[in-house]
Amino acid sequence: MKMRILDQSIRFRLTQAEVHQFDQQGRVETHIFFGPHNTQKLSYCIAQNDQANEVFVDYLDHTVTIHVPKPIAERWIHSDEIGFSTPPNSKTDPDRVFILVEKDFECLHPRENKDDQDTFPHPRKDKKNPSC
Repeated sequence: MKMRILDQSIRFRLTQAEVHQFDQQGRVETHIFFGPHNTQKLSYCIAQNDQANEVFVDYLDHTVTIHVPKPIAERWIHSDEIGFSTPPNSKTDPDRVFILVEKDFECLHPRENKDDQDTFPHPRKDKKNPSC
């Protein structure tokens, strides 16, 4: 799972296996270690939440978690939808994090050190004049 943070926005991209895990287990979690000790890590997670009415993020015990209402998760998992997000107005609310979750697509142009294993086929792959 890839996490990208920019100002008050956060984006997660999930591979095919991660989307399957999200479907079967209701969550996907990974970590980045910043030192030799297990306590020097940041975890990030996406989890289905039966009590949530909307997509939201929290940060607790060194873990960033995106909570997704089950109906939104199920629709996204079992469709061709690329992603889902919080409402667009959350981009302009300084107290709210804008959230975007997407399926991770293969890149249309080869790049050095780019791992496209287990990514989703790019929807524009077979079209003329593709761009990444």
